[in-house]
Amino acid sequence: NTTAMLTTRMHVRPEDGLRWSVAFETELNARELAQAIQRAVGFLRYHVQSWEQIAEFIRGNPHAAVKELEYLVPKGDRRSGSITGVELEVLPGPACAPMEYHLADCRVPEESLQLSVGQEKRYSNASSLSGVFFGNPMRRVLVHRFAEASLADTLAKATEEAARQGDTYLFELDRITTCRQVTQQEAVWQSSLVLVSVRKSAAHRPVTVSLLPSSNPRDRSINVVCT
Repeated sequence: NTTAMLTTRMHVRPEDGLRWSVAFETELNARELAQAIQRAVGFLRYHVQSWEQIAEFIRGNPHAAVKELEYLVPKGDRRSGSITGVELEVLPGPACAPMEYHLADCRVPEESLQLSVGQEKRYSNASSLSGVFFGNPMRRVLVHRFAEASLADTLAKATEEAARQGDTYLFELDRITTCRQVTQQEAVWQSSLVLVSVRKSAAHRPVTVSLLPSSNPRDRSINVVCT
């Protein structure tokens, strides 16, 4: 993952009582979530390794990402509960010819779809500025359209599952598309979603225990009241 993060999308929020403020959710969406993941895995690993390798690291060190995110939560938002888990997943979509998703409808030159035989290119939504200004802009448009279409079912299933949990934020950090030219006529493209789920639990409220003697002087029992 050698690119710089530009965007994050929030797809699912937990139930009302577990939600952070809109202001903090916006901060996470804008930049804080990606930076927290980077700090949790380390700068070098974040910028050199693939998303699959980063996901594996987080699975083996689950507390690192939780700690970094908890540190960011403002005091006022901590009343909504604590973070109990953070998971990063890479979910692949179908591998197929780009034409299966009607990219030809874009009316672009045929060479925008093709690479050299045996060549493979990998595109990321989290693009570096050099990729935006010096890459093939038309192919980037096609890659974006392919990813949107081919990942629709994968994203729908992931959001449905997260919403069913009721205690989970689901963020999208990136979309990766690999374009491979098998032969002069055959190309295979595949996009993958990079998702981060943040699970929360309700805040533990302090319990006050009161010991109240009976109003009957002959009754030596004590009433216990918890509030």
